[in-house]
Amino acid sequence: MPPGLGTAHSAAARKIEFKDERGQASGQRVHLQLKSADSYLYKRQRDDKEIFKIKKPRHAEYWQKHAHPVMLVIRTSDGTIRWMNVTECLRDYFQRHGQQATQIVFAGEPFTALNLDRLRRRLLNLPVPQAP
Repeated sequence: MPPGLGTAHSAAARKIEFKDERGQASGQRVHLQLKSADSYLYKRQRDDKEIFKIKKPRHAEYWQKHAHPVMLVIRTSDGTIRWMNVTECLRDYFQRHGQQATQIVFAGEPFTALNLDRLRRRLLNLPVPQAP
């Protein structure tokens, strides 16, 4: 593992660095936390929302404080892959409740090339096409 990224137990062991419009490294990146839905997601009965259980409090703290966005990427047993910005979600939760979250509503969007490009454009302050 490269220096500065932690150990194999690190909460953000994978990353994507985006290139600018000239094809040069931009320094803008996201870290990926990969999970299987079968182990971490459940449906909440009162509103049928998907809940992601944060099993280790140190992960929530790390994801919240990370300098670059940490994207929670979840693959379900049917092969569907979705992702969301867990850093932003945890920061919002902490601001509202004054404590670390132990679970969050997983409101992931499909992990597609189009959504990856939209994130790249937001991070590089480029125009972002509207979703269809």
